Amino acid sequence: MKHIEKLVRYLEAMTELEPNLPPEERADLQCYYESEEFTRDSDWPGWAKYLGPRPEPRQLALVVPLERRSA
Repeated sequence: MKHIEKLVRYLEAMTELEPNLPPEERADLQCYYESEEFTRDSDWPGWAKYLGPRPEPRQLALVVPLERRSA
């Protein structure tokens, strides 16, 4: 659960920072939003300069009981 809290704090910090970015970086971010590379806001490489690396979401493993797997 701590991992999710870190990710939420990162996203909150990103949201607070965006309007305060220098004009050149805001323009770069806007270009990223309009590019083919855009997948999600938090993937913009410029965030790392201010916030460090983005915490990666962990994959939850789906465990299927043995009796259901063999059915």
